Amino acid sequence: MEPIWVDDRLALERMGGMPDLLARISRAYAQALPGELALWQRCWEAGDATQALRVLHTLKGTAASLGALPLAHALRMQEEACKEAMQPAAEAGSEARQGGSGQAQSGVLAQKQHWGVSTERA
Repeated sequence: MEPIWVDDRLALERMGGMPDLLARISRAYAQALPGELALWQRCWEAGDATQALRVLHTLKGTAASLGALPLAHALRMQEEACKEAMQPAAEAGSEARQGGSGQAQSGVLAQKQHWGVSTERA
């Protein structure tokens, strides 16, 4: 498993120079990430693309704020893949979106493996 690269200087700057705040938010994010990715997957599989995109967007923004730029990039790419998968749905109905859902799900699963994130509950 590759470690998530973090730009500590950038993260501290984005947290107003408050290391305690950075540490607290970083811990909370690391603890919440597996559950939020699982929520994204459940929303996407249930056809709630709007909520699925909200989850990805929030995760992406927080990762960027914490200086986890490779993770933020991966989440941005996943967000874009989901938006692209939704395009055929708008044009051709729900059957096309279901096909896109498989592509988007494959993409997020690949990202989970890359970052060593599990969504399985203990």
